[in-house]
This record gives sequence, C-alpha cells and structure tokens, in this order.
Amino acid sequence: MHWGAEQPVKDAGISGQPGRTSSSQGAKSAAHCLTEKNVAFRLVREDRLDSRATLIQGMERRYMKRDMLVKVTEDSFRCRICELHFVPAEPNSSKMHKENHKKLARGGLPLGVREFLNTFGWAVTRNCGGIDRLKEAQNGEIGKLAVAYSRWTRARMNGIDESEFDEYMSAHIHLIDSIVEGNAGKIDQAFNQIKRWERFAG
Repeated sequence: MHWGAEQPVKDAGISGQPGRTSSSQGAKSAAHCLTEKNVAFRLVREDRLDSRATLIQGMERRYMKRDMLVKVTEDSFRCRICELHFVPAEPNSSKMHKENHKKLARGGLPLGVREFLNTFGWAVTRNCGGIDRLKEAQNGEIGKLAVAYSRWTRARMNGIDESEFDEYMSAHIHLIDSIVEGNAGKIDQAFNQIKRWERFAG
C-alpha cells in the first residue's frame, strides 16, 4: 500500500514541475556547451587567419620587396617572374611556386614566354605580314619577360649560379620597367642594381 501512495510523487517527477525544471537545466547546459564550442571554433579560426596573414606577409617581404608579386585577390598573387597565380598561405600552392622557380633557374621558360617565341617565330618564318597584328595581341608583360629570360639564358651560359635567379630576374625586370616608363632616374638606379652581374653579360 505504501508503494501505491508513492506513485503520484513519481508521476509528478516526470510530468510535473520538477520534470520541466530538469529539462530546462539540461537545455541551458547544452546551450552553454554550444556557446563554448562556438567560441573555441571562432578562436581557432582567428588563429588560422592570423597564421595565413603571417605567411602572406612573409611572402610579401621575400618576394614583393622588388614588386614581383601582384595581388589578385585577398589571398592570391601572380608572380611576375614565373606567371604563376598562387596562394602563399597554402603549403601546396607555395611549394608549387618554389618548384617553378627552381625549374626556371635551370633553364626552363614560363608558358607565356614559350608561346611568345613560338608565335613570333612562325610569323617571321612564314613571312605572312602578321607580326604587326601579333604585337597588338601580345601582353606587354610577356614581352618584358622574354627580354629578361634572354638575359638570364646568356648569364647561365656564362657561368652564373642558379641561386642568383630570383634576384637577377627581379632586378632586370625592374630595369625593363624603367626603360619602358622612360624615367631616367629609375633607369640609372636599375643599371646600378645589375652591375654585380656584368661579368656574366658576355
């Protein structure tokens, strides 16, 4: 009989006020956990963004000191030396950029320069009068690169080390920029920058 008298208390614990209080506390606890997780996620995301910013700034210091990287989007850049569009903060993308430069230092040519040589070579070989049309269609940046790579090829034949590639190319692209711009002060400054490689001019 005592068990039967206790039954309403049990029911009250499930369907009455105490039960609702317990459910409310559980919901608050769950919400608190979700809030903590959201805060933790936000902090991790901010840390990652800070890390990406640090990497991009590092790349800017290394590669943009001579204006060789052109910003395309918030995270991506175009390299004026190798033409690659890449994201410095992405390890695989950054690795690809470095590998490109190693290949180019050993004597390779960027796609744009190869196409430039192929297109103008055929135009001259066929003597079809298409050179003027081709000049209008070509990108001026590719023309600058063609000149810079012709100088690098000559320097390599005369013994310059592959490790000089980045500095050599950036200095010569700046020289070409200044000549195209026609700024006498910048031209003098650029010629001073390339004097160290005069012995490889041949």
